[in-house]
Amino acid sequence: MGIRVNPDEWGAVFAVPSSVADEHLRRASGQQLKVLLFILRHSGESLSRQAIADGTGLSPEDAADALCYWTDTGFLLRDGTAAPQPVATAKTTESPKSKPQEADAPKRTLQELPDITPTYDQVNARVLESPELQGLFTEAQASLGRTLGYDAQAKLLMMVDSYGLPPEVILTIIGYAASRGKTSMAYITSVGKNWAEEGIDDLEKAEDKLRQMDERESLWGEFVSQFPASERPRRTGDRFHYLVKWRTENGQSLELIRYAYERTIENINKANFKYMDTMLSDWHRKNLKTPTEVLQAKDSPSPTGGNAERGQGEAAPSYDSGLFRKKATGPIAYRKRSETDGE
Repeated sequence: MGIRVNPDEWGAVFAVPSSVADEHLRRASGQQLKVLLFILRHSGESLSRQAIADGTGLSPEDAADALCYWTDTGFLLRDGTAAPQPVATAKTTESPKSKPQEADAPKRTLQELPDITPTYDQVNARVLESPELQGLFTEAQASLGRTLGYDAQAKLLMMVDSYGLPPEVILTIIGYAASRGKTSMAYITSVGKNWAEEGIDDLEKAEDKLRQMDERESLWGEFVSQFPASERPRRTGDRFHYLVKWRTENGQSLELIRYAYERTIENINKANFKYMDTMLSDWHRKNLKTPTEVLQAKDSPSPTGGNAERGQGEAAPSYDSGLFRKKATGPIAYRKRSETDGE
């Protein structure tokens, strides 16, 4: 650009960590950068909110809000707060050019957005100094199909300042929320908090996260498609949580989960996913992957006689793998009770 620092200005310098330019320059506002530079210039000194305000030309309230960005991201630590300890790792012969394992990074824990929101004047001032924020508000209104009032604008501004989310990631969250008919600011800020804790801070990571969420959402549809329309289990948050666990963590097949569902109906005459989880977790520990393997394990002799799962003298099961496969293609016959019983 043909611009250089006046050599006379190098007479007195202070250190600025590289992460300010590498990670925070794009996210932090002008007020936040002013506060940081003042604190770095007076490193080691005890600075009051008023002192920071006087040194930066900001109001004490604006200075405190700007300071929250640096403490929330962990860049600055308040007195009495210990710095996070680095995790000891074994030395390897990995090349310096190798990409670090991002999955091993610890997940941040963020607080909910505070009840004290920026004032109307503060929101307007930030919009005037940041074209990106103005674009965020305009695009958000288009996606949500409504005009954003002061409260909504303040919440979006706080997602930028407190959670460190760039506007393009927030717009991705808003688009996802609108596509699912969940357009409340409470839902949007909740998703934003989760994404910020997972380190989703650019569009590439946001798109990967959306793909993961879409894959998870399809799990329930795949599960209930095994049942006749009139007999499909009703979705609840707890049931979906169990299904995600069985399919993604345990890697168990829909066939095995359907079998556990039928066994639950036969045993307790109602749909109870916690009961199913007991069975499926046991089968997972025993590495039983199909209904046939479960039946064979039940029929296999145990060291004390009888079989592995059935007490001595109990009758053999009245079904076999062939019967199960036949039942899996037809309707389930059982007396319906409240599906929420025993959840």
